[in-house]
Amino acid sequence: MSVLVRSGTRLSGARWARALSTTRVCAVATNFGMPAMSPTMTEGGIVEWKIKPGDTFAAGDVLLEIETDKAQIDVEAADDGVLAKIYAPEGTKSIAVNTPIAVLAEIGDDLSNLEYPEVASAPVAEADAKADDVAETVATPSVQSSPVDITPPTGTNLANAKQTLLPSVSTLLHRHNISSEVALTTISASGPQGRLLKGDVLAHLGLVDPSKIGKLSAAVSNWSKLDLSNIKLRPEAPVSSKAKPATKATKPVAKTLTGQFRLEVPQDTTFSLKSLVDRAAQLAQKDSIRLAQRAQEARSQSVRYDAAFEALLAPAKNIKPFESSFKFAQSSPVKSRAVKTDIYALLAGQVTPPPSPLVDNVHRLDVQVVVNPEFAGAEARAQAYLDRLAFYLSDGKALLI
Repeated sequence: MSVLVRSGTRLSGARWARALSTTRVCAVATNFGMPAMSPTMTEGGIVEWKIKPGDTFAAGDVLLEIETDKAQIDVEAADDGVLAKIYAPEGTKSIAVNTPIAVLAEIGDDLSNLEYPEVASAPVAEADAKADDVAETVATPSVQSSPVDITPPTGTNLANAKQTLLPSVSTLLHRHNISSEVALTTISASGPQGRLLKGDVLAHLGLVDPSKIGKLSAAVSNWSKLDLSNIKLRPEAPVSSKAKPATKATKPVAKTLTGQFRLEVPQDTTFSLKSLVDRAAQLAQKDSIRLAQRAQEARSQSVRYDAAFEALLAPAKNIKPFESSFKFAQSSPVKSRAVKTDIYALLAGQVTPPPSPLVDNVHRLDVQVVVNPEFAGAEARAQAYLDRLAFYLSDGKALLI
């Protein structure tokens, strides 16, 4: 009988009993190397571990925060697991990419019997090797044989003591064991408003030519200022005497709708003509508002309807879509329709005297509706009002009484 354990080794003979233990034996963990957060990243530093050894984590959890020469970035877990051991504590700098910084195990592994993988010696970071090569070939004898010059700068090259150092600057200072306080008081700053740049530190260490830093700083300063001394204004074109003066923008002209109605009021009526017209105007106004609301509801069902856009087009509440006025012409009494005499009844002697004629009051009503041009859809509402007014003053007269 043989048993297959997680490491992939087959056990047989007297060793198979050990594999039947309830405790996992020699579970193999994996090294977790410094991740490359960008194609150009060669090294990084540990800012903070978000979990401690023995803690479990899930995919997507932040394991630690690392620092590059450009920014500080959170590192998330790709799978579930357990942090078994930390090789690089917080504050460790200049760790080359893929250098083991911790050991990860699977959830459920016995950390006391965990088989840790071998850790090769941390390779020297590519950036460090390049910097050392440049230092050996470019640095002057005085720089190699004596400490860095700590004479404070003078004039306009003083660094701003209140600035927050860039990650690239702080990493370079830490690599060469220079504190930020010493750097701000001894290194000349070429950046804007006393900003200390990486080139300033390299020039201070003798790794680059300081004259190039000054030339580059002067060029950037010149480019930051726009020279307008050579700009000339174009002369104004002569104004022709025949040119028409610019006309001021005029307000839109209000449109007027008119209507004329003939009203016949019997003598035996108990209400006045004015009350009849006022009642008709009131009902017509309500009908025009109701019709406008129905049209609005129909538009809202369209896929192209936008409530926010309609709200922008909506007029103010105190603006009326139209104004109506009435004018009554002078009334004149007329006889009611005459009764024709039948010729056969006249020959037969059966003619009866016609009834006494009833006299009606006939009036002419002129209606004028002025449309407000600043109200969207005002003309349609004014026309609906005029149509409903005509209905109530003719066929719908019974609704007014």
